[in-house]
Amino acid sequence: VDKNEDSFHSSFSSVTGNGCEIVLLGGCAGVGKSSLFKAFQTEIKKIDRECCFVQGKLEDNLSASEPYWALIDAFSTWIEQIDESERNSLRERIQEAVGEEGKGLTDLIPSLADVIGQQPELQEAADSMSSINKTKLLFLNFIKAIARKEKPLVLFLDDIHWADEVTLDLLSLVVTNPSVKHFMLVASYRD
Repeated sequence: VDKNEDSFHSSFSSVTGNGCEIVLLGGCAGVGKSSLFKAFQTEIKKIDRECCFVQGKLEDNLSASEPYWALIDAFSTWIEQIDESERNSLRERIQEAVGEEGKGLTDLIPSLADVIGQQPELQEAADSMSSINKTKLLFLNFIKAIARKEKPLVLFLDDIHWADEVTLDLLSLVVTNPSVKHFMLVASYRD
């Protein structure tokens, strides 16, 4: 546990600078991976009240059949919890980040329309691969718009071992992209 706490703190320190970090928590079911994250979250909220925590849980029956399901669920829940002043601030940053492509994000996360408003229809993608790549780019820009120095973003995904390949590819793109700053992905898995 001490090693994990040190890893959390070291990674969070990097994120509050200009970093992008990933912390993986492995262990048997019921060993306390989620509890460890909750303890970290409580501690960070005491230090950095402005930190943004978004949490999702992958599930065997949904995650494999519904690409991005845990991300959609996590960010939808987060959107419901943000206040009006934060929504106004986010609206400008997200619209600037996604430009004319906002409909791609509101189609993916419908509650996001409560923040950025209804978006104009998009032209059809040439093929499914173009659509997937466009979604990945939009989500990358969405993360970059949310995560900032004064309010780092920590995304916790519980049971990442249930994730589909498309979601894992998207997360890989985000955590390996050098333009992503102030972002921390914490993912738990069973080993």
